Amino acid sequence: MKFIFLKLRAISAPLIRALIMCCALAAPAFAFAADLPDEITFGVRVEQGDVDTVGRWLAAGLNPNFESEHIGTGLMIAAWRGDMPMMTLFLKYGADVNFENRFHEQALMLAVFKGQREAAGWLVLNGARVNREGNEWSALHYATFGGHFEIARFLIENKADVNARSTNGSTVLMMAAREGYDKIAGLLIEHGAVRSAKNDWDEDALTWAMRNNHLTIAKMVTAEQEFAEAAAQPKEVWGAAPVTIVAPPEVETILLQERLAHAAGKPRILSDEEYAKVLERVAAMKSAAPGNRRASRMSITAKKGQPAKERAELEYGESRPKASSRVPPK
Repeated sequence: MKFIFLKLRAISAPLIRALIMCCALAAPAFAFAADLPDEITFGVRVEQGDVDTVGRWLAAGLNPNFESEHIGTGLMIAAWRGDMPMMTLFLKYGADVNFENRFHEQALMLAVFKGQREAAGWLVLNGARVNREGNEWSALHYATFGGHFEIARFLIENKADVNARSTNGSTVLMMAAREGYDKIAGLLIEHGAVRSAKNDWDEDALTWAMRNNHLTIAKMVTAEQEFAEAAAQPKEVWGAAPVTIVAPPEVETILLQERLAHAAGKPRILSDEEYAKVLERVAAMKSAAPGNRRASRMSITAKKGQPAKERAELEYGESRPKASSRVPPK
């Protein structure tokens, strides 16, 4: 400020006072901006349900569609957790209920996957679209993958497309066949799901049911003679079912500590001991793989129902080239 006064000696006193007042008014705004969170801190606080802190950030100008580092917007995190006060807060500040995260997921999809019926109904009432354009994972795909019959029925009652196709052309009925949800499969068929529809790999609901040994659904999606012929085929014909191996608690604990430390303003790096432990556990995951099969994917995903908790998985199964064929998180 001393430099400013030297330069402004020739300027009238009222103008100088006005400039000083402007500087004083601007200071709080700069302070607010400096206090806005990064992606990790933001995600942790929303997951913890800290409405007061998040509300202060939004009031200070935080974009209501700001995304955390691995889930999505605050509204998405709140929808996953079924946190109605947090969802209401984000909507008040203009959050887009149809915003897509980096995985092209929307808040409704995350709510229904976790079985958050109240949150799903709230989102639909506030403009969330039940269907999507083109081949995209839909809310009905996610509800089916999560095994939530009542929510699947709710979506269908709200005009969800029972023949919606994912990015690789897979139908909702195929998801039910993959996971073995007989009741949902019956609901889909009752409302017009096409049993013979095939995806980009030329596979249908029968293929997925037989591959995963879900014979009841295999019978539901075929005629009697076709099922008899399918059942007579060697299991190898249908391909190997995906196998998921979950990382041990020690690795999850290390990941949790990393995020919480960052959110507390005390970022840390792995110690040599922790790093060695992660490598040891990854090696153990590999040795637990079926036979000599190569992992098709390793994923680290958040357990959004618990603040900042994450898990790592190795998945085994045939890896196929496809465009953004994301399967809902475990």
